[in-house]
Amino acid sequence: MISTVIFILTLMTVTLAAVADIYKRRIPNWLTAPAFFAGMAIHFFQSGWAGIFDSLLGFLIGFSIFFFLWLMGGKGAGDAKLIGAVGALLGYQQLLVAFVLIALVGGVMAALYIFKHNALYQAVSNIVQFPRHVKEQLSSRQFGRASGPLTLQSPTAIKFPYGVPIAIGTMLSFIVMK
Repeated sequence: MISTVIFILTLMTVTLAAVADIYKRRIPNWLTAPAFFAGMAIHFFQSGWAGIFDSLLGFLIGFSIFFFLWLMGGKGAGDAKLIGAVGALLGYQQLLVAFVLIALVGGVMAALYIFKHNALYQAVSNIVQFPRHVKEQLSSRQFGRASGPLTLQSPTAIKFPYGVPIAIGTMLSFIVMK
């Protein structure tokens, strides 16, 4: 059972991150780093070394997946750090539930943005080009900086603050895990 302290810290972290992402398009390190360390400490005090392992595994799973997406040019580094901090706070089991919910919320938001910006053709084109893009990214070793139609740096890219789906999906995971 997740403690009230973890719930409150997670709620504060993801809410502040979502607000920062909406208004500044950045998720600050001063928010994610303390959340990571707090998650590790709380899990240690709750469950000892097993808690540390659970928290660290949550961090590694969350951060690794979003770090790969950052390397491919599809996510910001702040998103990777935030999901890593959330993983440290939640532990790996709840993080896996949160991932499914984050993906669902993110997918709905992406669909809304695509239709709002009349970009269905561009979205389908990006999906078709994605395997080639990944191959180019891996062979060029220009991770996170490469240009092209599938990167956040592209002027035609439709960007939305992914801190919002992370916040909503994470909070929904508390309801599902209850």
